[in-house]
Amino acid sequence: MADSFLTLLDITKMNGSDQAVGIIEEVRTYAPESEVFGGRPIRGTTYKGLVRTALPAGPTFRAANTGTPVVKSTWDQRINQTFFLDAQMRVDEMVLDACEFGAEWALANEALGVAKEKLIALGYQFYYGNPSKTDFGFPGLCQLYDPATMEIDAGETSGSLCSSAWLVVNKPDCAEFIYGNNQGLQLKQWVAQYIPTANAQYRAFLNNLSGYVGLSFNYTKSACRIKNISLAHPLTDALVADALALFPVGVVPTHLFVNRTGRRLLQKSRVSTTQTTNVALQYAPMPTESNGIPLYVTDSLTQTENYVVLGTAGF
Repeated sequence: MADSFLTLLDITKMNGSDQAVGIIEEVRTYAPESEVFGGRPIRGTTYKGLVRTALPAGPTFRAANTGTPVVKSTWDQRINQTFFLDAQMRVDEMVLDACEFGAEWALANEALGVAKEKLIALGYQFYYGNPSKTDFGFPGLCQLYDPATMEIDAGETSGSLCSSAWLVVNKPDCAEFIYGNNQGLQLKQWVAQYIPTANAQYRAFLNNLSGYVGLSFNYTKSACRIKNISLAHPLTDALVADALALFPVGVVPTHLFVNRTGRRLLQKSRVSTTQTTNVALQYAPMPTESNGIPLYVTDSLTQTENYVVLGTAGF
């Protein structure tokens, strides 16, 4: 299992948490990262990884009866850590008794709502990380990518209504999720408990959805950011092509992540077509890819990023 390349949905299914599987399947419409971005389980909650930071340098050819120097790669050892995702739930017994659809429906609906918020937050963490350093959680792509060599500017130069699109290489030696303790998310059993209040108490049912999740970033050219996207400076296929040109030969992004506004702007940037001269102008189809890279729409990428100067990380 430790060498498998799985999504959060896959690893949750393998561990037999049917309720958690159902929740992830419902929420993936809003936060597809949990379904489409792969990773692998690890035995504990941290692991050490070797990251190649430079290829060997030296002469390629030699003359007869002469030698060439011994060369080697430059490596950096990094510790990748998972963090505990915890979605606490509590439903008042009175609410359950009053629900016209039954107690089971009410509990399942509450679990779905809480999990939706948490998985969208997990997606947010995937991009924006923990910049304040006051919250727990793994660093995101904004902290991990190389803004000096792996970004394209869409052109917005002011304001705080920008967004980004991300091209990411999802492979074990590039970028991947890691899941601690060989498991995905686990939804426990609902347990009745008395909740104390000021000079009183009430009976409620408690549960939580939890698991260890981290992000491993093992290559500086694992991700490229197209930033400063706005209504006046939309995402286009040309910008995606410019971003693809920054990846080394043989390093091909597996995902293009955009929000709903980014997808709409990309769609509007494409040439509209007509089937015949007698048919009204047809709108360009909804984008599902750009330059051959599959496109995934997510609510975890905000439309309220600040304008960021080219060559600097920020959000």
